[in-house]
Amino acid sequence: MHPFYIQQLFHELKAQSEKLGQMEQLLQQLRKDVDGLMSKSQTHIERVDYHFDLLKIEKLEGTLNIGMNSNDGKNLEDITVNGQSMEQIQKNPDQSEMIRSIEQPVLSYLQDEIPELIRVMARERKIQIDSPYTHMIIDDVRRQINDRILIYLEKIQTDEEEIRNKDYIRTTVIEHMKRDIEIAVKQHIERSFSGKWDVNETERRE
Repeated sequence: MHPFYIQQLFHELKAQSEKLGQMEQLLQQLRKDVDGLMSKSQTHIERVDYHFDLLKIEKLEGTLNIGMNSNDGKNLEDITVNGQSMEQIQKNPDQSEMIRSIEQPVLSYLQDEIPELIRVMARERKIQIDSPYTHMIIDDVRRQINDRILIYLEKIQTDEEEIRNKDYIRTTVIEHMKRDIEIAVKQHIERSFSGKWDVNETERRE
């Protein structure tokens, strides 16, 4: 074989070897990145636990109570709204429509406004709350919304004319659920990140 071809082959083999070396380094870096992500994903996160104070609405003779961790000792199948069981509610177009008309605005509020609330709290307190944790909070609340609507409706115990007005009931439940969700998220962040907040405040003052 002509020496020129041998030399050319040598250079090509050398170039391929260098490329393989670069690929090996890249692969090692990727493995490190993957290991780092896996170790982060395995970090234990406590279940989001919401504690809502009992709520009293001033215009009602009765009280409207909500607790996002409790069905007041009842199973959902035991809950009745206007004397109707869960099964009857599902078959009643009016009741189903009422629940949907409350649920949609509350879910929109949860999805559209709560992430911004969390970002503002994180910024004010100099703490980091990443997107996965934010999504976890939102998902945890979302799973409880429908059940809490039923509990709200069940707790309305009055015969006043204005309470029989569907628009009044709908607006009242929506606004107070929004308020309770905001309070719950704030309390959860204060409780979960209080240590980090204290450390950041100390460092900032120093």
